[in-house]
Amino acid sequence: MSSSSCFLFLAFFLATVYSQTACLSDNQCYSSSVNPNYVSCVSGACRCKTSLGFVGSATATDQCRCDAPYEVVRKSEVPYCIRLQDAADYKNQGLRNATMLETIADYHNYFFWPAVVDVGLTLIANTTNHPIYGLVAPDVRYRIDGLGEFEGVREVLTFPVSQHLTGQAFTNQFLFKEFVASGNAAYGQISQFYTLFTAPPPNNVTKVDAYNVTHHGKWEFDNQNRIKSGDLSIRNLGWQISDVFESDDGSIQNSYKDLTCAVVVFEGECTTDKDPSGQRGFFANFSDCRSHMDLIPYGKWDHLRAQNVLCSFFHGIGFNVDKTLNRCQEVCTKATRWCYNRDATTFYDTGRDGSNVYRRIGSIPSGSRKKRAIDHSLKLEVLANMEKNVLSAESYSKYKEELSKRR
Repeated sequence: MSSSSCFLFLAFFLATVYSQTACLSDNQCYSSSVNPNYVSCVSGACRCKTSLGFVGSATATDQCRCDAPYEVVRKSEVPYCIRLQDAADYKNQGLRNATMLETIADYHNYFFWPAVVDVGLTLIANTTNHPIYGLVAPDVRYRIDGLGEFEGVREVLTFPVSQHLTGQAFTNQFLFKEFVASGNAAYGQISQFYTLFTAPPPNNVTKVDAYNVTHHGKWEFDNQNRIKSGDLSIRNLGWQISDVFESDDGSIQNSYKDLTCAVVVFEGECTTDKDPSGQRGFFANFSDCRSHMDLIPYGKWDHLRAQNVLCSFFHGIGFNVDKTLNRCQEVCTKATRWCYNRDATTFYDTGRDGSNVYRRIGSIPSGSRKKRAIDHSLKLEVLANMEKNVLSAESYSKYKEELSKRR
């Protein structure tokens, strides 16, 4: 370094040091501030209390102060240099954060049985006369890893309502953990604890299994603090859920294939007379559906976005509250949104904002739950009662008549 460079560096250093007023105590800094409460002596130099919002260099020519549009507000005799609008915004955001978290809790609490029955009745009647409709935006969209995308209030509500409607898989508790909120979004995880009975209430006396499912992710809200989107993943769904519904037993699998076709053909009425052009891929009759189910994989619970029996069964259960042609198409042979095979990179096509979103398909067992070995007779009992409760009396009668012809 040249001598001239050294001189310039030294001059800059001395100017920096001596631009601050030296001190041994706070009272020696008062001339460096417009108010003695805005300055303090720190490590032998006067410093403005920047942590409280005050600005300046703590010198006679650049005193510690609170510049407009900021102003001094005292709390417990401590002065703060703030902009009142910022304080109001901070308070309002805090109130909004609390509201968003409360909305998520209120939304899920409506899925306890029997409260969920009232929500189901509004879906069946195609009305919105229930408080839950004030918690979700009309154009709400949910994307749940492993299950699918759900568009609009009707689809978003049908998914949980149809699964809880009978009370046979009884939700004991929703546990909300690690939730934070910021801006227009909330983040966290929800553990849902189930008890599976052989029969729904009031005959739910024989417990078959207990398990929990944890989903975590992000909820976004509109300017009325209604849920406008959910982007969620379910941890280890295939590992956690009871193996009553997923079995290597051929007879159990055949029974679920039968029930799936009963749900699709009799309850959903997804038959070719409603699809004369064949574009939607509806079935001619129960036997046509049953032949299709024998040709496709049985499936697994952590991959319900593919053409398999469990996908058609899972989404077909929704016919108990939502009998639409679009739902029919998704559980038959020409699905375009739920039960069709896709490449992993197109598991989700786009995000809500139109951006590409890629997700891993399936889940990895964590070993957190050792599945019980469920007795075969209990599985059959669960299935027999499920048939009566996911099918109307008329559909159940047609189903039993069809089975008697096949045997």
